[in-house]
Amino acid sequence: MLEKEKLETELKFLKYQFNPHFLFNSINSIFFLIHKNPDMASASLAKFSELLRHQLYECNDQQIPLRKELSYLVNFIELEKLRHHTLVKTDISLQEQYADQLGIASFILMTFVENAFKHVSVHTGKASWITIKLEQE
Repeated sequence: MLEKEKLETELKFLKYQFNPHFLFNSINSIFFLIHKNPDMASASLAKFSELLRHQLYECNDQQIPLRKELSYLVNFIELEKLRHHTLVKTDISLQEQYADQLGIASFILMTFVENAFKHVSVHTGKASWITIKLEQE
């Protein structure tokens, strides 16, 4: 019982660990886009809204459909690409063959993706790349 409670607490901590930093960065990026490219700002705001909806309402169960988690990751990646502009090239390959049938703990994959963007930004001014490949066996 204690082990289960400990794992649930760790999962909740992981789930909320990145939110404030990510939220402020996303809002700031969209704010600057409003004047530069209103259409892109509008699309980004829609993605941001989907991310918030997922964080607040769709990820409260112990497991969620893999498809929802993958959708969240794609929206997150698109918003991060806004912040990094053209300096970060991304190559994303997500196998979604069983994404509706499989469940996954919320934000388990998110840690890896968030860290990829966090550490690639260390090389400011230079082109960088992130490759994400998800396969199911």
